[in-house]
Amino acid sequence: MFKILKPTLMDDHSEDSTGGGSSSNGGSSNNNSGNSGNGGMGGGGSTSGNGMNGGSGGNTGNGTNPGNGGNTGNGTNPGNGGNTGNGTNPGNGGNTGNGTNPGNGGNTGNGTNPGNGGNTGNGTNPGNGGNT
Repeated sequence: MFKILKPTLMDDHSEDSTGGGSSSNGGSSNNNSGNSGNGGMGGGGSTSGNGMNGGSGGNTGNGTNPGNGGNTGNGTNPGNGGNTGNGTNPGNGGNTGNGTNPGNGGNTGNGTNPGNGGNTGNGTNPGNGGNT
């Protein structure tokens, strides 16, 4: 008698990299961490900023081959960290400034081949950081 062998399917373990940064640390009420960037081929965003008293951390940029999203600034009363730019091949988004009472950090520029976005200034009472 011959034993019938069932074919074994190979499990494809390959996945798209989603190297997102961690959520923001808790401040007071209404603390929004924002969205960490999606990592394409090793490029994850770093940590979203801390939000206190309504301040949102903003969104870190998407990293591709292996651009890093950078870090969004800390938002306080209710300053928003802004959004870091997208990094591509392997440009880094840079860091958005800290927003305070209720200054907004602004948005860092897009980094491409391999330009860096730079850093936006700090916004205070209620100055805005502007855009790099």
